[in-house]
Amino acid sequence: MQFEVPKFAPASPPSPSTAATLRALGLRGIGQTNVLPDRPEIHGMIARVPHLVKVRRGQRMKLHDLKSPRRLDQAQEIVGRGIGGRGGKTAGRGNQGSEGPSPDPSRLRGRQLPLLQRIPIEGLHQPVPRRVHPVNLDALAALGVTDITLDVLVERGLARKKDFVKVLGRGELTTTLNVSAHRFSASAKAAIEAAGGTTSEVALPFAVRPPASGNQHQNR
Repeated sequence: MQFEVPKFAPASPPSPSTAATLRALGLRGIGQTNVLPDRPEIHGMIARVPHLVKVRRGQRMKLHDLKSPRRLDQAQEIVGRGIGGRGGKTAGRGNQGSEGPSPDPSRLRGRQLPLLQRIPIEGLHQPVPRRVHPVNLDALAALGVTDITLDVLVERGLARKKDFVKVLGRGELTTTLNVSAHRFSASAKAAIEAAGGTTSEVALPFAVRPPASGNQHQNR
């Protein structure tokens, strides 16, 4: 004996297992019918989805048995007619901006400073150190060397390698010195040249960052 199995529209999307059972019954569209043999395995599959299929024995499906989905039978809701219409001013679509569903109400602080701007910045430091290692004229005169370079200062313990060495003008200079350093103060340069010596500036031991431009958050 054979019977027809029509499929009706579900109120909600079926689960994966329910959809697999409907496909096994040969039902893929709403209102579709299929003729199946009268077997125990067919009865078992129909028992899993009794709310979606209807068995008709010994008769064929008629035209008046077809039903449209529920969403097509419902009348379209008319909205967007102001406070006098159905749904009110926003017609059930919610508010915009800070009163909408997307922003987090906990982050709204009125006209106060935002919380993320009140938290201090941590962990962002200058990529290179800018600490100056000073060396005065009295320390250079005590070395007893005429040609003073950065290597000489490192060997005598007056500076370390990759230090930013600047010569300052403390002390008196009576001998001629030829000094090479990263920077010189105005008084130290005048004192060295007055004693008959020379000064030469070498390249910095680190890369110089470009000056900040644009806004206060650049080059941090």
